[in-house]
Amino acid sequence: MENYIPSGGYLLRNYKCKYKKGDSVYDVLKRAASECGIHIYSRNTEFGVYVSEIGYIEEGKFGATSGWTYYVNGEFPMLSCALYEVKGGDKIVFKYVCS
Repeated sequence: MENYIPSGGYLLRNYKCKYKKGDSVYDVLKRAASECGIHIYSRNTEFGVYVSEIGYIEEGKFGATSGWTYYVNGEFPMLSCALYEVKGGDKIVFKYVCS
């Protein structure tokens, strides 16, 4: 696992990804990951799509409740990333939270 953690802490920083009208945050994540060769793993849950692994960094590896969260324009939406619709100029950030 530690082999996949970048020294600067970022897997991808300030990457500009094209989006299409109706795209969700998850659509943009998948597109950016594909374009940059970053592995992601997700699963469907009762609340929507849950991203459990990005760049081979898995949920739960750094504490029982550690895992990936996302922010849009600095805000933490309480919604699956597959349900949050992107608008032009949105800044999307996925962060790994340790606990």
